[in-house]
Formats: sequence, structure tokens, C-alpha cells
Amino acid sequence: MLQLPLSSICLIELPYDDSFLSSTLLYISGEQYQWLERDLEMVDRTVTPWLIATWHPPWYSTYKAHYREAECMRVEMEELLYSYGVDIVFNGHVHAYERSNRVYNYSLDPCGPVYITVGDGGNREKMAVNHADDLGGCPDPLTTPDEYMGGFCAFNFTSGPAAGKFCWDCQPEYSAYRESSFGHGILEVKSSLRSSPLFNFSSSNRALTCELLAGEE
Repeated sequence: MLQLPLSSICLIELPYDDSFLSSTLLYISGEQYQWLERDLEMVDRTVTPWLIATWHPPWYSTYKAHYREAECMRVEMEELLYSYGVDIVFNGHVHAYERSNRVYNYSLDPCGPVYITVGDGGNREKMAVNHADDLGGCPDPLTTPDEYMGGFCAFNFTSGPAAGKFCWDCQPEYSAYRESSFGHGILEVKSSLRSSPLFNFSSSNRALTCELLAGEE
């Protein structure tokens, strides 16, 4: 974890591959999980209002590619990040762009983080364009686990509009915006309370900006 003196940003970077095999690093009883919890306790939010986390595979992605692949990691760690008020989470892995509304456990929550997937900066596999909520787009649950990310943890939803299903029937309410275009992003922290992620989509020559507040409720 990086926390510079008098800095307004604390950045947390987490691993993912192999963390759920024999090492169990990110399980609640794991040493790395406990280390992260101790470090989060040390962040003085009056000095460091922005708490940002990043790791490779997204927890919240509505694309068919890698759909709910990191669910084991989310199940183990989401409550910890939520309880310490993480503001923004950046991910890659899915070769497209998607930004969530503030969300916790697949439900809109003003205290949850905003999740931003920025995997649209160039790749050999082309862009991810299909969504799990497209007609006929929901993948077979047994095809989604990744052995390096904990195996199978993505069961059917138990509440909300998708209760009893593995996928939503339309774009989920927690998904604010998604686009399959080549592009890149810049995060500008304007003050201790305001930030503005800017994303440029080269294929359409457009820019997309949204403004976030630290600890927004």
C-alpha cells in the first residue's frame, strides 16, 4: 500500500492469480487479508480522503467475457473494502470500458465504491463486445470459474431483479456506462473531495468525464 505524507490519495494494489490456491492469501484467515485490514485501519481519512484500490480482474462487469470470473475474490474481500470506505476500484482483464454506480453486493449503495474497468487500451484478442444480459448471452455457469481465482463461487443471484438467475435480463442498474471502443483513461484529483476520471475513446473521437466525491454519501 502506498500512502505518501500529506497525500490526499491512498492506493492499494492487490494480487489475484494463485491467491486462492494453496496460499489462501486473500481468505479472511489469510496473512495478506489480515495485513490489508491492519493497513486500512491506519489510513487517516481526514488527511487521506481518497482511498483507491486496483487489481486485474473486475468484480463488477456485465460483459460475457470473464463474466463473474473473480467472484471468489469478491465474496472474500468486498465487505472489508466496503467497511473502510474505498472510493474507486480500477480493473482491467475485460477488453472494454465499464463504469459502475456506487455498488455493494450487486445492489446500489451510496457508501460502496465506483468500479471502473479500463481494459480497452489495446490487445490481441480484440474488444469484448457481448454482454451477459444480451439475448442468449448468459454463459453457462460451469464455464465461468478460473482455477487461479478460486474456482466456482458464482451462484445464481438470491435477491433483486435477477433473483434466481445467473445473469440479468437487461443492463444492471449498478452498471452506469459501458462501451467497447479503443481508448484510455486519466484520473484527475481536483481536491481532497473531488476527482474526475476522464476517458478518451479513440475509435469514436469522444471523451467521457464523470465527477466523484470522496466518501460520497
